[in-house]
Amino acid sequence: MANEYLNYTSKDYNSIYTDLVSAISSLTDTWTNTEDGDPGIVLVKLMSILGDMLSYNMDKQALEYYSSTVTQRKNAAKLYDLVGYRMHWYISATNRITVNNIAEVPSNLQAVVTYQQYLDETDEDVKDRLKNQYETESQPFFAEHDSDTYPQFYTDGIPNYEAALHSTLQDSLYNEYLMWVNENSINIFTYIASPTSNINIYNGNNLSIPYIIKPTTASNVTSDNNYLNAVASIKPGNSQDFDVIQGTLNSIKFNSNQMRNNRYYFPESTVDENNIWLSYESTLPNTSSTETVFIDKTSNLLLVTDAQIHFEFNIDEFDNPYIEISSYWTSMLGDSVDFTLYYIRTDGVYGSITKNYLTTIEGVPQNLYTITHPANGNVYINEHGDIIATPGSHPQTPEQAYKDSLNYITTFNSLVTIYDFERFCKRQPGISNTYAVDGQRALDLNNALYEYCNSLSLAQLQAYYDSATNRPADIRNNLDELRKMYIDRKQVLYSETDVDASYKNYGLNLHVIYEDFGTVMPVDDNTSTYTVATLQQHQIENNNIFWLYKIYSNYDVDTNTPQNGWVAKYLDTTMRETKVINVNPEYAYIRVFPWRCCGTIHLTAPVTEQTADNILSTVMSYLSNKFSPENIEFGQTINYMDVINTVLESHEMIRYFDAGLGSRKLIDIDDSVDISYFNNTSMMYYVQTSDGLDRDTMHMLGNNQPYIDNDDTKPNPYYHILSIAPEYIIKQ
Repeated sequence: MANEYLNYTSKDYNSIYTDLVSAISSLTDTWTNTEDGDPGIVLVKLMSILGDMLSYNMDKQALEYYSSTVTQRKNAAKLYDLVGYRMHWYISATNRITVNNIAEVPSNLQAVVTYQQYLDETDEDVKDRLKNQYETESQPFFAEHDSDTYPQFYTDGIPNYEAALHSTLQDSLYNEYLMWVNENSINIFTYIASPTSNINIYNGNNLSIPYIIKPTTASNVTSDNNYLNAVASIKPGNSQDFDVIQGTLNSIKFNSNQMRNNRYYFPESTVDENNIWLSYESTLPNTSSTETVFIDKTSNLLLVTDAQIHFEFNIDEFDNPYIEISSYWTSMLGDSVDFTLYYIRTDGVYGSITKNYLTTIEGVPQNLYTITHPANGNVYINEHGDIIATPGSHPQTPEQAYKDSLNYITTFNSLVTIYDFERFCKRQPGISNTYAVDGQRALDLNNALYEYCNSLSLAQLQAYYDSATNRPADIRNNLDELRKMYIDRKQVLYSETDVDASYKNYGLNLHVIYEDFGTVMPVDDNTSTYTVATLQQHQIENNNIFWLYKIYSNYDVDTNTPQNGWVAKYLDTTMRETKVINVNPEYAYIRVFPWRCCGTIHLTAPVTEQTADNILSTVMSYLSNKFSPENIEFGQTINYMDVINTVLESHEMIRYFDAGLGSRKLIDIDDSVDISYFNNTSMMYYVQTSDGLDRDTMHMLGNNQPYIDNDDTKPNPYYHILSIAPEYIIKQ
């Protein structure tokens, strides 16, 4: 029953006090004194204070029940766990380094190297030179270099280089060379428990941001053969890649007496959640040797179905990190087993580094090698689609978790909706936006459209067609051509049949934008690029209607050779590994409608020409960020007020913005582009830049090119259609 004397929206001190005082007259006629010194008023004030405190606590607690308003991390973790999303703890930055052995071969051993180079040579002049220099009558090896003449130098038809070198060179010289190679090779022991481990890597003598080479956990390492089989050897002149992790490697031993409910708590909190290893010693049958066995880490023990022992990493409600082992471990191992826990103490977000920051491998002479690697302030992907560098991060806040959880599929091993699939693709590095279309649904729409069109009379078809567009009379008079044109016209609004991207039953047509409509990506060395997408005009009756953008999907799944279709390969591989989808998506075209902002900017005060140019550059930078593919959706046209507000907010000196210029609208699109073809698979593309446009981009804008200067040999300055009002520019 509602209280007639109190408004339930009154929750602060003043409103509660006002309600209580106003209720006095309706309760009694004898209490008329409302002065501050009245004992009753004092009690009313105390009740108002108490009500204010209770209302605050209730409102605060109510916020903790919703993911969009939760403020305490422990509450957020429980909320997100209900929908299958686990908040992240500390995550180490990662990278991939290339170690180059730069040891130079002594001059007295160059002959061996020369012969080795010869064996891979194809140039006949070089072969003749080497033959004349080194061949003798007793060793005419290079005269007839084939397996029939010299079978002792071949094994199963393959040249045995070692036998050839050994027979051609003096034994002492060859052995000396082998000794030199062995002494100058870089040996890196990567086994996680190696007593001579040299996996620590850092910058010079600076230990403030340490890294480690990702350790190995070879299952066949025993007490007799401890770590020798886990070594990477880099010979002079060779190089090798290593994955590295930010932080220092720590280990701790514990047993069942130190566990609580199958949990073991870490002695510190700054633990990298991704790189944790757990092992125990197992005695080999009929021997006195022991074998180190590593337990598999899983993201959720409840999902384990193979009856093997696993462990998972988690955080309790007091933000204490721990590992939990499968509850049946005692029945399989016994309760007296000793475990060894390896983990990385990390700097989190502060562990990210710049390019080629790491220079020193602990325990390796620095004159033998150089190290190169990309920066890891942002995710870095190579030409194969592999992630080779990632930044570090601290534990997620509730606000960060709310944003991140929206990009994750929160059901296990199943795709519930197309929206889930789109969110999955959008979280992949380099993918700015995606749009998926259910192939079966699109096919149903198309079939229904054909049936509808075929049921129309010529008069009905003529009426619909005339209302949609203007066509020459000779085409209108041809019923078959008219019907085909009409069907194609309607399909343009719903599907991709007009660009040879037909739908398939029970498939997904996936429209993917890589970065900002990027068509190329750099290779690791930044000296060359790979084509990842095409951007081409789509013409109907010789008119530029719109542009088509499509990710290359042709790649060889059986090789790791860099292919132009690396984006599609990366997405396909990731989808298979995460079991997101069980059909092959078709990478379809995107309809691109280029536009640029047109208008005159008025300032609060006059400025120099250079300052005016800087203001325009800032405006375009704001527009580019606001209307990048990440911030707009497929099928969404740009709102005029959003453009105007973005311009006004971009610089403090802008007083107002006069949108448009003559016959040109604020959102300037070429006359040759038909915006009526804009549909759900279309995207507006902001192409205006502060540096002007190159010739290819200007060509992309169609026949009507407002950016071309009278000179026609250089990009037209961008301020010809977006400008600062001349009266605000001080001529120098």
